[in-house]
Amino acid sequence: MGQKVDPRSMRLGINREHDSNWFANKKNFANYLHEDLKIRNFIEKKYRSADVARVHISRDSKDKIDVSIFTYKAGMILGRKGEGVDQLKKELSKFTKKKIDINVKELRSNTLNARVIGLQMAQAIERRTPFKKAMNHAIIRAKKNNVNGIKVSISGRLNGAEIARTETVLFGKVPLHSLKYDIDFAKVEADTISGVIGIKIWLSHGIKKEAPHVNA
Repeated sequence: MGQKVDPRSMRLGINREHDSNWFANKKNFANYLHEDLKIRNFIEKKYRSADVARVHISRDSKDKIDVSIFTYKAGMILGRKGEGVDQLKKELSKFTKKKIDINVKELRSNTLNARVIGLQMAQAIERRTPFKKAMNHAIIRAKKNNVNGIKVSISGRLNGAEIARTETVLFGKVPLHSLKYDIDFAKVEADTISGVIGIKIWLSHGIKKEAPHVNA
């Protein structure tokens, strides 16, 4: 049953922290939660080609939201002289009705992220790249970066087949039941002519003792 549970949720407080940091009473909790989902979905959809690895949200007050965007292509979000960030602040403020502070952090190219690998696979499949070639490319990239292990699962009407099926590739060790291992997980969808292709990525970074700290 290990595959049925998001491995990130099981490791909260062990070697991973929450993607949202705030406290709310019963009255505001649901509103804050839906706001976070809207903000995260909006950013991930708008900057799908910018390789956004993570969106971290924190709140110090009721009227202010701090958003940290971790990406491999910070220039696509920042724009010329920061115009992109200013525009994003306006767009987020429209539906939140709150002050938005945005911090864009660029990740190093030698660090791997499960969501970015999934996005790159989805974009390749949408360009009609054979799914096996896309899967092998993800495995090769993981080998070059010396990760502990990677597991790639892809489901749907692969290569336009009439019957949907699931293909899985595993390299190295991905121990889902050992909580001391830092496992990154992502689910991504690729929209093709034949329908939606689902992609799941499990990425093992080895043993990590302490939860990472994010300065938002």
